[in-house]
Amino acid sequence: MSTSLPLLRIWDHMPDPFNSPFSDAEDDDQDSISEIKLLDLNDTSMHHPFEGDDMDETSVVGLSEEEEALFASRMASETERRAPRRVLDWRVIDAGEEAEEEAEEEAEEELVAGGVGVKEILGNAETDVANRFENVLYHDVLSSFILNQAPMVPEALIKHYHPSSLETLHTLTGASLPLFSTMHRIASLARQRRAKRGKRAGWSDEELMDVVTQARELERVLEDEKKRLDALVLAKPHVEAHRYLHEAFRTASLLQLHHLVLNEAPASLPIRLLVRQSLSLLEAMSDQDLPGLCSAHWVIFTTALCCVPGGQEAGEMDDRERVNIIYDHMLQDFGFLNVDRSRRIVHEVWSRDVGGDAHFDWLDLLEEYDWEIFVV
Repeated sequence: MSTSLPLLRIWDHMPDPFNSPFSDAEDDDQDSISEIKLLDLNDTSMHHPFEGDDMDETSVVGLSEEEEALFASRMASETERRAPRRVLDWRVIDAGEEAEEEAEEEAEEELVAGGVGVKEILGNAETDVANRFENVLYHDVLSSFILNQAPMVPEALIKHYHPSSLETLHTLTGASLPLFSTMHRIASLARQRRAKRGKRAGWSDEELMDVVTQARELERVLEDEKKRLDALVLAKPHVEAHRYLHEAFRTASLLQLHHLVLNEAPASLPIRLLVRQSLSLLEAMSDQDLPGLCSAHWVIFTTALCCVPGGQEAGEMDDRERVNIIYDHMLQDFGFLNVDRSRRIVHEVWSRDVGGDAHFDWLDLLEEYDWEIFVV
């Protein structure tokens, strides 16, 4: 399938997360009985994304008749029950693969090797259930779906698994569950802002206060995340090399908060500072061959969207030139085809906001192209 064609959209076939068994997990004991087994179901689907439709998923995870009835009542159609698997089918399409059979084999090998799973590098690991949940949340927050449509994971389930301390880092994801949870909340505010565009009623004073207050609170949460990481590195020095990718994710989250929620233009000084900080982290990872650059696609993309031309010191490259070099390295070293697609989105955004003084929303461009993307 050519990457120039509109991307297939599968969101219409995804379950409504607010009508799923997860949405009442903290209120309904009956639902909570099936929570672990439903995560098992998702995990099974993710490890068998291309098997035939005769796969008996409920029997694989051992749902009782009562649990199966509950599951069927909440996810009534066969398509909905297979939604997690379709997400991974969609990832292959998103990569722009033309040879479907070869793409399926490669994707299955990736899954079996743990390329989509979470790889822990520290002790005191979370439970298997929490790790599988973190895997799903990872793909949720790095998708365009969560910004322009709806999340796959409801807020109630995130609160259930949200840890009180930072004890692990992950080489694949580049971050930790607390940071993923914050990214999920940022996406919620971004959807709220986008939903107000073009509405006759506009913003009430109370709504503005609510959004800005929540944004400032998330900014404080992200600052605290840096302190928690500093403490973790002091306690466990062997993770020092992995802190760069985590810090890059944290900085890109701040960028997304200022750009997509508070609607600040790329040429604003706060965003320019965050862009420079992110670029320095990415360049250090590339130049020093630090772990994690292969997982930094979302960071590169988020940073590139906010890069503006000019404004650099004499003899230095501007921010757009710097991020283009990072994109070159990413494509040359790893060859992920969705990286080429995200770069095309970035360059089109640049062409429509040449100086970075305006706020051009890249999600509008996706709607225009009828595209979606997983920035993983």
